[in-house]
Amino acid sequence: MPEETVKLKGLEKIKKAYILRATRRLSPQIPTIDQDTTVIPSNKEEALPTYLRHDGYQPLINYWTEEDLILADEFRDGNVSASFDCYTSLYRSVEMLLDSVREVMVRTDSAGLNYEEFIDRLEEGFKVKGRHIKVYYAISCDMVDALKKEIERLPDEAWKPLRKITEKGLEEGRKEWSEVKNCTL
Repeated sequence: MPEETVKLKGLEKIKKAYILRATRRLSPQIPTIDQDTTVIPSNKEEALPTYLRHDGYQPLINYWTEEDLILADEFRDGNVSASFDCYTSLYRSVEMLLDSVREVMVRTDSAGLNYEEFIDRLEEGFKVKGRHIKVYYAISCDMVDALKKEIERLPDEAWKPLRKITEKGLEEGRKEWSEVKNCTL
């Protein structure tokens, strides 16, 4: 992938100033960053084939859920794997956050599972401007036999209600979640 141009780097600085200005009164403590790629079909001659078997692009987006802001984005050709260097883009998004942030929650899909060092690096957390930022993360993946067996082995007490934020505050929904660790897929 090509290096960012001077103009794009300048735009990044403007975006950071905007994000800081938009959120400074809030002083958020634990933002949620949703990382995902999106396939965008294109008929441009230079567009490359995506995993969906049509030409296009596949940008990587890091979205701050609570504030409805894109923290970092990375333009990618269609043939760039969704799992390619997810960490660098995520780190750039954490750099955009206020200095008051000491913890982040990260959600990604199975692209995070495919990048060898991604999970290990999330476990280490981020070091930004001399401060350590702890990372809590959730990585979704396809239901393969190995994962299904691990889920079926979980005791009932391992399941917790999935809560959602509403106008009334946090409310328990009808869905549940649990953790599955060290499952070889």
